[in-house]
Parts: sequence; structure tokens; C-alpha cells
Amino acid sequence: PNDSPYMRQLIVRWYQFGLFCPIFRTHGCRKGSAEPDTAQCKPAQGSCGGNEVWSYGAETQALLERYVTLRASLLLPYIR
Repeated sequence: PNDSPYMRQLIVRWYQFGLFCPIFRTHGCRKGSAEPDTAQCKPAQGSCGGNEVWSYGAETQALLERYVTLRASLLLPYIR
């Protein structure tokens, strides 16, 4: 789950990498009512989980928010 030290470090490293990439997305699997429940769409390993910045605890959230804010400030001059 997202509360393990491994997953917290992994998501921080992913955001650090994505900060300077032209395309940056966090991917996850949602179990919402709008998604069809078909066999071919289900991951065999059951790796669905939250990937929002608040899904990893307060300390990790603060780090991720810094990266999101920095990325936005760096890109803003180019997208205005």
C-alpha cells in the first residue's frame, strides 16, 4: 500500500523525474462506478490504488506539492 516507506520514496522519485519531463502523469487504477468491470481491464496482480498527492501521508504530500508548484511555475511562461 501507499503507506510503506518504499512506495513513499518511489512516488517522490517519480515526481522528481516528472518535474522536468514534457509529459508528466501519475497513473493509477480507479474503482469508480463509471468504469466498466470487464475481465480484460482488470490487472492480474491487483495493483489498483490511489495516486493523489495526499495518498502517501502528510510528509510526502508536502514534498509532492512542492514539485507540482515548481513544475507549474516553470511551465507558466510557456503556456500563457
